[in-house]
Amino acid sequence: MSWQSGAPLSILSGRGTINRAIRSLENTAATSLTKPELDEIVQFRMTPDGSFLITESEINPRDNTGVSADGDPAFAGQVFSHPGPGELGVLQRRLFSGPSAFGLDLAINKSIRFREVHSILVGAQIANALNHPAFFSGSHFLDSTQFGRITGTLLGARVIEFRMRYSF
Repeated sequence: MSWQSGAPLSILSGRGTINRAIRSLENTAATSLTKPELDEIVQFRMTPDGSFLITESEINPRDNTGVSADGDPAFAGQVFSHPGPGELGVLQRRLFSGPSAFGLDLAINKSIRFREVHSILVGAQIANALNHPAFFSGSHFLDSTQFGRITGTLLGARVIEFRMRYSF
């Protein structure tokens, strides 16, 4: 059994706003909200449209990004923006936690002896026995069309493996 807290995640601008693009490529986003206000927006949610880490009202309805296109006014509900030229984003890296993960693997074996030197070992191994999804979410880039959406899992679907061994 494994049970772990959510992996840390960042909300990134993805724009190099300082003179060295390589160093500032993973620049964080800008916002005017406080951490408690952001905690209401950034949390795991299951919706009919899938699993999200960002409230759907904070996602651009036109293109599913976290910001409006350059030159366009902010959309209703927009809380994140790109930092300006020469500026750094105000969000701390790895400020938020993704969803927690729970996994249960099982194995069972039975040895059956017959005669003195013959035996059969029968067994099964089940990975992700409860077939429970463990969602994974890395950093979220404001310009991504998957902003706020969880698109991956840590565990695959349930896998059952049967085995039998004859020893003599």
